[in-house]
Amino acid sequence: MLWLASVNSTSDEDLASLKNNAVAKLSLFCKNKTLLDIALTHKSLISEGNLSMEETGSVTNERLEFLGDSVLSLVISTYLYGLYEDFPEGDLTRVRSQIVRTSSLAKAAKSFGLGSLIKLGKGEEASGGREKESILADALEAVIGAIYLDSGFAAAEKFTLSFFKRKITSEAKKPYLGDAKNRLQELTVSLGLGNPIYQVTGSGPEHKRLWRATVVVDSDKLATGQGSSIRLAESAAAEKAWEKLRTNNTDWSLRKNVDH
Repeated sequence: MLWLASVNSTSDEDLASLKNNAVAKLSLFCKNKTLLDIALTHKSLISEGNLSMEETGSVTNERLEFLGDSVLSLVISTYLYGLYEDFPEGDLTRVRSQIVRTSSLAKAAKSFGLGSLIKLGKGEEASGGREKESILADALEAVIGAIYLDSGFAAAEKFTLSFFKRKITSEAKKPYLGDAKNRLQELTVSLGLGNPIYQVTGSGPEHKRLWRATVVVDSDKLATGQGSSIRLAESAAAEKAWEKLRTNNTDWSLRKNVDH
C-alpha cells in the first residue's frame, strides 16, 4: 500500500520517524489498509492527476470524512453525557464544540504525525498542505470513519478519546459553564453589585403564554429575555447580562438601555 511504502522511501530521518509513529498508532486500531489508504488520500492528488485512476480508484477521503465527522460527534457526545451528569444541554454543547473544532482536530492529528502520511497533489504539497489545519482535521475525521468501519464503534471511541480526554476536562472547568442565573449571581457578587433581581411579566393567552424577564443589577436594568416559561425567560436575561458584564468587567458601565 502507498501509505506504508512511503515510510521506507524517504531519506529524511525526522519525516521517517513521524511516519513510523503514525503508522504504529493507526495499525493498533485499523487492520484494513485499503480503508486507511483512502482515508489518507486528499482530493488534490486526484484533481492534479498525479496518479492514474487505476492506482487510486478515483477515491478520496471525503466520504470517510463525512462518516467520521458523525462518529466523532457521537463519541464526544456520549462521553460528555456520561461523565457530566449535572451539565445542562447548553454546557454539553459548548464543550463539544471546542473539541470538534478544526483547530482542535488538527492539533490531535499533528500529535502523532498524521500529516506525514497524507497523500497530496504537487501543488498542495508545495503550498504546505501537510500543515494546513483543514486538511489535517479532515484526514483525522476520515481515519475515524475508517476505524469505525473496520473495527467498530468501540475502537473508534478509544482512538478518539486518546486525544481529547484531557482537553475535555480542561474545557469542562471553564467559567462559562453552569446555569446562567448562577453564573450571573457569582459574577455580580464578585463585582460588589449584590444579587440580581428579576422582574417578570407575561402576555398572551393562557395556553400560549410568553414571558418577559428583566434582570436588575444594582438598581440598573441590565438585560431582558423572553421565553415560553418564567424559567426560560429569566435564564435568557441572565445569559445576556452575564455576557455584558463579563465582556466589560474592567471598564463597564451599567447605565445602558435594556436589551430588546
